Amino acid sequence: MRHLILFMLAIELTTAQRVRAQTSKSITPSVSFGTTYDDNLFATVKGDAGVMTVMRPTLEADYVSARLNATSLFSFDVQHSNFPALSTLDARRRGIVDIDYRTTPAMTLSFGARYDRTETPGELNLDSGILGPREIADRVEVVPSLSYRTTTRTTINASYNGMTETEVGYTRGVLHVARGGVTHQVTAHDDFGVSYLGRRFDDTATHTSNAVLAAWGHDLASATRVTLQAGPRLSLDKGLAAEVVAGFTRYTNRARLGLDYWHGETMILGIEGPVAVDSATAKATWPVSPRSEIGAQTGFTSSTTLIDQKVRVYNAVARAAWTPRGGNYTFAASYAAEVQQGLVLRTLFIPGQVIRHTFRATVTIAPRSSRTFRPTGELPGDRSQGVSQ
Repeated sequence: MRHLILFMLAIELTTAQRVRAQTSKSITPSVSFGTTYDDNLFATVKGDAGVMTVMRPTLEADYVSARLNATSLFSFDVQHSNFPALSTLDARRRGIVDIDYRTTPAMTLSFGARYDRTETPGELNLDSGILGPREIADRVEVVPSLSYRTTTRTTINASYNGMTETEVGYTRGVLHVARGGVTHQVTAHDDFGVSYLGRRFDDTATHTSNAVLAAWGHDLASATRVTLQAGPRLSLDKGLAAEVVAGFTRYTNRARLGLDYWHGETMILGIEGPVAVDSATAKATWPVSPRSEIGAQTGFTSSTTLIDQKVRVYNAVARAAWTPRGGNYTFAASYAAEVQQGLVLRTLFIPGQVIRHTFRATVTIAPRSSRTFRPTGELPGDRSQGVSQ
């Protein structure tokens, strides 16, 4: 995996040197200081409350030209807690690289890579939201892809997603995902497509599945779109099932809204084999002024293991951010509530209910001249449910 990442980066950097029409580039150092109150630090049925103070240095770099768009980010967390075992100089590490290169007017090559290391493995369960015990875990993901427009209305897409998740000292899982398909724009507001989706899970055994999906997208208005992908999925473990991804988005100057539903399967750290997932999420963001915004998110996820152990997670988040006029710093605050029914710890199912409330307040400082300043100090781009899996 490490050699693949280095090889792909070398190709993209060599290509970038040949791009002459440079538009802009920036390097953005920033640092965030935050305090979090968590009433269930260890995600157990009977929780222990605690306070954590975190300092997060971040370095973000962007390069944009007529043919090349590259973004990278690296951050790590220094954490102090009233629980001595949670105080560390390396609580989290995060790294992201995203590169898009338009080789011809018809073809675009892309490469993405992500690295995460954390002492809170539940942060790595992006699709299921399942909470877990505090242990050291890491996650590496690479996603090369290509898009080729055969005509003004028809596009061919192909991608590979390779992901490794490791719970240090315990388990290691590998997921390979291959996608390929074609999309045709029928009218100015409608497009249809068909695609293949194949997954391979490797942990203590190998599990595979294959799906054929039909896709439809429709523009309800200039800023409103609905999408649907659905089709049969055949796996050796569970036989025939459905694969469904549905979404609704609306982006205007007054609000940004998003709804999505996913019925599929994924890999969850610490759980053997593929896990069937049903997930629904609703998100909304309202720009209160040019320098402030508020947002809310709620969701539900139901995960079922190979031996029919079921875990349900309900969550809700409210957040706000404000940047003073002319300031190079941003204040942000959030409140989150999570309810999880059932726990799975290395094939052991524990009945019970985990309830967790967290309050977080942060201030992020970044250079005033930076055009890539990310107000809350968070990573770029939340992934829609089921997109990469």
